[in-house]
Amino acid sequence: MELKDLKKLVSYCRQAGITTYKSQDVEFILSAEDPKEQKKELKKILKVEKTVEERLATMNDEDILLYSSQGFSEQDV
Repeated sequence: MELKDLKKLVSYCRQAGITTYKSQDVEFILSAEDPKEQKKELKKILKVEKTVEERLATMNDEDILLYSSQGFSEQDV
């Protein structure tokens, strides 16, 4: 089985909700979470953390105290 065919098969299995596949050529078990989605979430979290760190670096102690009591909203990012 060629790699492009395997990718198509894995994509189809994810869409159909199939987690285990076995044939003469190949056998695989898919995780419950799509790795691409996990990677997107991780990038979003890292972006928020970086933005918060940058904003905190520009604030004085009083501003940090006020913001720490309120927290940051998604609009701040």
